[in-house]
Amino acid sequence: ITDTVEVKNHPGNYPVPVIDFVSVNPGGHLIIEPGTALKSVGGYGIFVQGGRLSADDAVFTVAADDSIGGDNQNDGSDLTSLEDDRRAWNGMTLQSAADVTNCRFHYLRGPIDIYAQDVVLSGNDLRFESLGKATIPGQGTDSTSNTGILIEEAGLGSKVTGNRLFDAAIRVNSNPGFDVFKGPYGVVANNEILLSLTNVSGIYILNNSMTVTKNAISSYKKNS
Repeated sequence: ITDTVEVKNHPGNYPVPVIDFVSVNPGGHLIIEPGTALKSVGGYGIFVQGGRLSADDAVFTVAADDSIGGDNQNDGSDLTSLEDDRRAWNGMTLQSAADVTNCRFHYLRGPIDIYAQDVVLSGNDLRFESLGKATIPGQGTDSTSNTGILIEEAGLGSKVTGNRLFDAAIRVNSNPGFDVFKGPYGVVANNEILLSLTNVSGIYILNNSMTVTKNAISSYKKNS
């Protein structure tokens, strides 16, 4: 995408199928209208690489999820197919401006990676499914946590507030000498992390420059 593109449900409130990876490049602005449902049919993700993403009150889910927009594939509910990585959402990579608020993400298999200071991630409901271990640049694979929101050095000015994460951690990363951030620093606040897994910790802070405050971590029983 290199221009302004507005996305909304098809006539009849039919969800928008996502059939490839989406890249928002310089000059591009992807606007996802409130109430829009996007259904990934092949494990795709969104990459903001020089452009801008705006999403408010949208739903990101998978084609097999009949609870959103009905049975669009006419195959009955078949969420067992999500065991195949290619069927779940592959997360988001935010390397430039993004404002994602009040959205629902279902069946996320990859993290939301923040590499830009002008990112707002607020009020979202993020539900992860068999999330893989995060690969940290220069540090290899993180073997201790399943990272759902990864804030890199260049993203330390972002605002990550009021989100609910299920079975995933928030990680504030530190890569000395790599994409060194000059400030002003952002905030990680008022997020709620709910865990049903024993191998996931809530928040990892490897760089204490951001304000990290008033976040809550609790357990829950999955599918309850």
